[in-house]
Amino acid sequence: FSLQLEAGEPPVWVGLDGGELARWSTALERLLARWGVVAGDTVGFYEYGSSPLVLLSAGSYVPGLDRGATDRLGADMFCNDGMGNMALRMAEAIRVVRPSAMVVRADVAAPLTEALEMSGVRLGDVVRWVAITVPDGAPFPGDVARWSERWGLPVRRILRADAAFLVAGDCSACDLFHVDAEFYDLEPLSGGETAVSTRFAVTT
Repeated sequence: FSLQLEAGEPPVWVGLDGGELARWSTALERLLARWGVVAGDTVGFYEYGSSPLVLLSAGSYVPGLDRGATDRLGADMFCNDGMGNMALRMAEAIRVVRPSAMVVRADVAAPLTEALEMSGVRLGDVVRWVAITVPDGAPFPGDVARWSERWGLPVRRILRADAAFLVAGDCSACDLFHVDAEFYDLEPLSGGETAVSTRFAVTT
């Protein structure tokens, strides 16, 4: 399986075989499970369909991935394309499908809020939590706090480093990111950076 990262020019490509893809998906599964996703839930994604978070969620999205993260949890998922002009469609999907939780790309949070207000949908009455994501890194805590107050529900943060196949979620108790040591080794570097060694990644 080959994936082009959102890294600008020149394009950056990574590849995984089926087993590696399944383990990356398991990292997402554990994140969702820690946040309380269970059988019967539906997770809505307002994110590009090419996002690893979407691709890893359901086996129907990616050749070579038998079952995705939500499949293994017994949950359902749907994805609305992560563009601002699709916000009204996302608001309608929330009204009709009533997902239990949502993953929202940071740059469409504002248009989604406007669309929800126009549609008369109160997000806090429908979903238990929303997780905010950016293509590389993590959203700023201050932004997340503002969205939490505006939407009237807990807002989680996702840490992503797609080139290293890293996905981690924040913790409601300590506010830090919990990285699965079975899949990732982290090494602090000078200047405050961290080197990620992904245990399951051999192809790339």
